[in-house]
Amino acid sequence: MLGSALVSYICHTHSLSALIIKGPGATYLGVRPPRPSSDIDVLAHPVSFQQLLTALTHYGWNARPFAENLGIPNHSITLYHEEWPVDIDLHRYYPGFGTSAARAFEVLEENSMKCDFAGVVGSIPNKVAASLIQALHALRNESDAHNYGHATEDLSWMGQNPDRCSGTDLRLLAEKLDATGALEPYFRRFYPVESGEMEFSKPSDEWTRRTELTAPGSLRISALLDAHGRSRIRIIWSSLFSVRDSLGMKDLRLQDAGLKSKGKANLKRILNFMGQIPMTIRQVRRYRSLRDDQDR
Repeated sequence: MLGSALVSYICHTHSLSALIIKGPGATYLGVRPPRPSSDIDVLAHPVSFQQLLTALTHYGWNARPFAENLGIPNHSITLYHEEWPVDIDLHRYYPGFGTSAARAFEVLEENSMKCDFAGVVGSIPNKVAASLIQALHALRNESDAHNYGHATEDLSWMGQNPDRCSGTDLRLLAEKLDATGALEPYFRRFYPVESGEMEFSKPSDEWTRRTELTAPGSLRISALLDAHGRSRIRIIWSSLFSVRDSLGMKDLRLQDAGLKSKGKANLKRILNFMGQIPMTIRQVRRYRSLRDDQDR
């Protein structure tokens, strides 16, 4: 709650446009089960993104490492503070919305409301918009139960909630955001009547990668299969040896650790990948099959 208050205060004092998404606002609106939030999710207008990032940096927040060459764009920057127990996940755009980042934010801002965070007023999506965001979050992570065990629970809770939004309201907003393709499983599972009348758009390749390639190394292997020549060599090299950011994503202390500690952590990472090779291969095959079907 205090983290959301800080972000809202910064946005107000710097005249920046951003929405606090998921988290306590979603719980308040009843679109996700009540539970403590592990981070603060913020969606900024593209024009405000860099300014908000700079302002947060001035308040002592630093970016966590991000491993490049994973085959999907970095849609957000995760910030940590040594004196705060939660991270801030600052989003450039939200995965699943097919329209441009600027247009998506404008549509969400039109479907937003004010919320009090510890005495500071901030902006959150309204119930319909928050429902779509929460559904996209759950669908994106449903197949990664190891890291997001609550995703399936959230989907069932949302779909069976007697106070859920109407299918018509959700459909109309999803169409404005070009999100019907990504949300098709949600509509078909919980809104069968409305889904029978809908024309679903084709989900983006980025969305398919995010939802299908969750096993260790699956994104890298998929990128390796699509690469040619020196690009393949770079992917192999970075996967095996240039791993500072990959290790830092799991444990910040490993970024500046000695060679022995990094070597042990890297060996553990490689062994974890090898232990899940069958799952990784199945996911890559399924993804490539889906991609080929969508391209036809």
